[in-house]
Amino acid sequence: MSNAKKGLPQWMEKYKSDDDLFQTLALLESEHEVRRFLYAIVTADERSMLANRWRVVMLIYEGYTVSQIYELTGIAKGTISEVKKWVVNVRKADEVCRIFYKRHRDFRINQSND
Repeated sequence: MSNAKKGLPQWMEKYKSDDDLFQTLALLESEHEVRRFLYAIVTADERSMLANRWRVVMLIYEGYTVSQIYELTGIAKGTISEVKKWVVNVRKADEVCRIFYKRHRDFRINQSND
């Protein structure tokens, strides 16, 4: 008798794979858990890529130009331009990123005031 599995487990069948990831991320309870989870499933290069893109988003909202962001971070101008184009031109992306940017900024400001 073969132990080979065919098809997805029933509890996974109705969801797309990104749904599983998003739901899992929503269940993480702390920065420590998020860090452990991402270190377990994402390579160092992938974490760096995500962190760089988020840094670009924050600097865009702080009013920096593509050239200034490049000078400060060394992130490729093409990457910066692509992120900026997406964030500025896609309304839902801008709304979501702006919300999380403000939360993150306020969190860091409050941390530095403690």
